[in-house]
Amino acid sequence: LQAGGLRVCAWQFIYGGAPAAEAAKALEAIAAGADCLVFNAEKQYNGRYAQAQQYLSALRAGAGAEFPIGFSSYARPTAYPNLPFSVFMGPGGAQVNLAQVYWQEAGRPVAKESVDAAAGNRIYGRPITPAGQSNGPVTFDDVQSFRSIWQAYGARGVSWYRWGSNLTPGEVWNALGLPTPTLDPPVEPGWQQFAKGSSGDGVRWMQQHLAAFDASVEVDGVFGAGTEAALRRFQLSKGLSSTGATGPQTWPELLKLTPVAVDWSARAQPTSR
Repeated sequence: LQAGGLRVCAWQFIYGGAPAAEAAKALEAIAAGADCLVFNAEKQYNGRYAQAQQYLSALRAGAGAEFPIGFSSYARPTAYPNLPFSVFMGPGGAQVNLAQVYWQEAGRPVAKESVDAAAGNRIYGRPITPAGQSNGPVTFDDVQSFRSIWQAYGARGVSWYRWGSNLTPGEVWNALGLPTPTLDPPVEPGWQQFAKGSSGDGVRWMQQHLAAFDASVEVDGVFGAGTEAALRRFQLSKGLSSTGATGPQTWPELLKLTPVAVDWSARAQPTSR
């Protein structure tokens, strides 16, 4: 493949039970000539913040800060709210997000799964090059809609789950090779909405940014009274409405702040579910 001018990524599914060994295995693939790496973390890593940090630290120590790494997981971070998206795509993490927009498996329309994926992942600030679904009872129109939506969202490309002639219907194969159609503009995805009582990884990521403004903010993934009060002060400092909740005006301002570093090995880990 490389002799033919293609760049080839290694791919790895990680589980979290032995993060140092997982990183070592990834580095073996890189040493063998992989041009990039995609790691896939799903429910097995739910709540394993320290392990995610250990995996990435070892991986970056061996591969270097600039080696191209992609992260692949659920389309909607809320599927497992304590899965450490904020570590995997935080400082030193993956540069690209290969969100798994498997609408057929989710039992949802292509447009709905896509808009929720875009809204749920945009807070992490990584370009999304989503994986769609070409196997199973997907249709020509599904595939064309998926390609059109993500082109409009600015994706530089898409990939496909279970792409093979024995798995992908003939009409879908034909769709994959056609120019990307221009259909109706997709829905503006918006932003994750958090307020008092919210919890999970997105709240932790918000708190890491908010703590750069107010050091008293506890990064615990629970949107309590202290987080609400700090967010109101932050909003007022930026001339925004003091709602105490995240929204389309607040998120862009928060994300301008450098998130505080957290040593997850020194903290109690979130409860998995």
